[in-house]
Amino acid sequence: MLKRGLLFAGLFAGVAFLAACEARNPAEVAIANVVRDNNVAELERYLSLGGDPNEVSRDGFPLIYLATGPRGGMDALVMLLEAGVDPNSRATNGRSVLMNAAGWCDAEMVYLLLRAGADPSYRGPDSKTARDSVCSGPLDRRAEVLNILDAAQ
Repeated sequence: MLKRGLLFAGLFAGVAFLAACEARNPAEVAIANVVRDNNVAELERYLSLGGDPNEVSRDGFPLIYLATGPRGGMDALVMLLEAGVDPNSRATNGRSVLMNAAGWCDAEMVYLLLRAGADPSYRGPDSKTARDSVCSGPLDRRAEVLNILDAAQ
């Protein structure tokens, strides 16, 4: 009897978990992956078909934020900026695109975002700026990003 009760409790918990999960929009997942992979040909196709360059993933990350991440890339970032995406876009957690690029120590992206109008003085919910978000290493890349941000102040 105890085993049957445990079985039903486990089954109920599994069903409740699945019911709480929202189905992901396949198009949203696809475009997020396109940007994460710096697939410019697919991003260009998405935009030419009327896709929203300001799309935000279910996880709260704008496409431009994904472009500045570890798997994103300069090509996708440039394309999104050319499509009119705000360089001051933020994830739902309050982190700015500039903070993300600085956190990955990508000096080229930091420089491009600043030239596009990103605000280096913006403070996130934790009161930190992009300068506070710069990666801890490698030291040469860290120094380069810090110099770029300092020059923008």
